[in-house]
Amino acid sequence: MKSLMRRLLPILLVFAPVLAGAEPLALRTAFEVGDAYLLQLSTRTETEAESRTGETRRFVEEVELRYRADVVVLAVDPTGRPTRERHFGVRLTHQRPDGNGTLFGSGTNFEVRREAGETRLYVKGERVAQRLETVVADVLRWQFEPGVGPDLLDPGRAVSEGESWPLDPELAERFARSHGVRVLTMGDPGRATLERDPDTDQLGVTYEVPIRSFTLDRLPQGRRPSETTAVLAGRVRLPTGPRELVTHTSRLELALHGSAAPEGSALPWPWSARSRTTAEERAERVPSVARATGPAPPASRAD
Repeated sequence: MKSLMRRLLPILLVFAPVLAGAEPLALRTAFEVGDAYLLQLSTRTETEAESRTGETRRFVEEVELRYRADVVVLAVDPTGRPTRERHFGVRLTHQRPDGNGTLFGSGTNFEVRREAGETRLYVKGERVAQRLETVVADVLRWQFEPGVGPDLLDPGRAVSEGESWPLDPELAERFARSHGVRVLTMGDPGRATLERDPDTDQLGVTYEVPIRSFTLDRLPQGRRPSETTAVLAGRVRLPTGPRELVTHTSRLELALHGSAAPEGSALPWPWSARSRTTAEERAERVPSVARATGPAPPASRAD
């Protein structure tokens, strides 16, 4: 336990002990090269769009993605955040209105590198096709521990159960940016709260980041939003032991109103869209992964 705490303390989000004699709790563990874990991510996106061109046209779609992989950490930064990982036995399934399917065949392996603010995929040293990388990166961006999340929620001091604290606006903007949302104007200050789940009796941190206006990395051609609002919220269940990693649930809600003027159209028409994405991450240490999957490439700690 002492060696575990030495690994946690350098990046510790310390909460005041709720009970006498309780040990400090951390939002994330400092990973080391060679650490292995089972990663499971799922996202569900509901989209509704409406345009009026004399008659109202409405579009509704619901898409669910599930990602599963055995992961071995190949390199970390000075805080213990993974920067290179090998993902073994990857499975990515989807459920859409037009049918269900699997993106990868059995035995798919690739390397994930987090560099230059991007998540990049490599197979045998070569970067994969952009379309494939985009699909996988859109799912992996919901991972909490390698991202901005732990830094965003750190209060910088000890807090007690039931206490709330404001979130750093600059980190909140970076957090939104990591989810494809470029903030133009933040809303009310984001806040986080340390509270106990009434169903599981486990401590966790809930958070909410209101966004008054934004733009997206990808919008349909000809769409020009004039009014936008968003909220990014979630809950992080704090790990309670050396084998347990963060469990993270989150949601991203977007609302856009504006005009649409596709190519060939004489005049723009009113257009609006709403989107809600909910995501869940579960991860568990699996020491036998490296042995089960065979040797990994040379690993290193990032400078």
